[in-house]
Amino acid sequence: MEDAKHYIHFLERYAQGLHSGAEHTQFLNWFDHLDPEVAELVMEQYAQISAKYESDQTLFPPQKSLINSIEQRLDELSEHKNGDMSETRFRLGFLRYAAAAILVLAGTFAYFTLSRKKTPEVTTVKTISNDAVPGSSKAILTLADGSDIILDDAHNGEIAVQEGIRITKTADGKLIYSTEKITGNTDGSSPRVFNTITTPKAGQFKVNLPDGTRVWLNSLSSIRFPASFNGPVRTVDITGEVYFEVAQLQKNINGKMQKVPFHVSSADQVVEVLGTHFNINSYQDESATKTTLLEGSVRVLAAKKDKNVKSEVRLRPGEQALVPARIKSQPISVAGITVRSVDSEEAVAWKEGYFRFKDANIQDVMRQLARWYDIEVSYEGDFSSEQFTGFVSRNIRMSNVLKILQEGGGVKFSIKGKKVEVTKAE
Repeated sequence: MEDAKHYIHFLERYAQGLHSGAEHTQFLNWFDHLDPEVAELVMEQYAQISAKYESDQTLFPPQKSLINSIEQRLDELSEHKNGDMSETRFRLGFLRYAAAAILVLAGTFAYFTLSRKKTPEVTTVKTISNDAVPGSSKAILTLADGSDIILDDAHNGEIAVQEGIRITKTADGKLIYSTEKITGNTDGSSPRVFNTITTPKAGQFKVNLPDGTRVWLNSLSSIRFPASFNGPVRTVDITGEVYFEVAQLQKNINGKMQKVPFHVSSADQVVEVLGTHFNINSYQDESATKTTLLEGSVRVLAAKKDKNVKSEVRLRPGEQALVPARIKSQPISVAGITVRSVDSEEAVAWKEGYFRFKDANIQDVMRQLARWYDIEVSYEGDFSSEQFTGFVSRNIRMSNVLKILQEGGGVKFSIKGKKVEVTKAE
């Protein structure tokens, strides 16, 4: 990729939407370490290449409009003759670097914009020198006997066997529970054995539960589940954010095959389901527990019921239930459960490798970044007028995400180790 003809070939394919995932990754690894001046030259060549395919419909419409707006801003800056020319050149180089981060680092269809009540003046951007790498697949498995297995360090293949359940780690970092032939008691009366999987900051993990249900855990999340689902109801407990693809399960009960319900319990609610796809966001630092349904049907029940408020709802695909978080020991807010129609892709963007926001404030944005990059965030100033809309890859370093946000205007960042201070841009 260091040879000019190689990256030009990639940009040709990229402009047409013909590049492969391997080519994309190789280009990112090379581009991510470029100086702003070199990045500027690369983006100039990309502008020339993309112009050849202006009528091509393979580009995502927001990307087309963003390219046009970036090129317009660059033209305006090029014509600006006042002030220190070295500063102007740096600013121009940085703008092109930020444009590259938006158009390339965030992926083919990625974009990120900042909606503001007032267009900001062009100001000098403070270079972000510190960095943090994105999170990765890592978690801790706690077995029934209390022993811990660090899953990111564990070898692939079988890592444990308990109560006739084989636990296997696959090459792609997923955990699979499978039932071995059990000798002795097979009537479901054997002792219940529970496991817990916990992800730290900057971690995520996938697991196939013993019933075939597929689960994705976001950073700072956990799931507690039985090593074998023997009872009339399958029940798991979660914290943080977890996405489920629940497998349907039938059992012979009193000579009749019946479906076994699946229940998900969190701090403020219980979700009842037979087989469906849904996402639950139940972080303690969020104002409400959000359950978003993608497929099937679920019933959401508030953990603390109040006869005077709505404490139970049934969701349809594309709907989200919000259960207000409890304040200290108080019951559910008098507002009860509310339901709204949402973009379900936004709710599960984290699972697909993206941060995705729609009219989000800076606090919403930074809470997600803090969990994924393992940072602490503080604020100085009033950010009530700033709203962020767009999406960007979770697989790039923190500095690239912050540069994109900072380039939009309205915010600046100062980094000291793992602490990030957000201030108002002048």
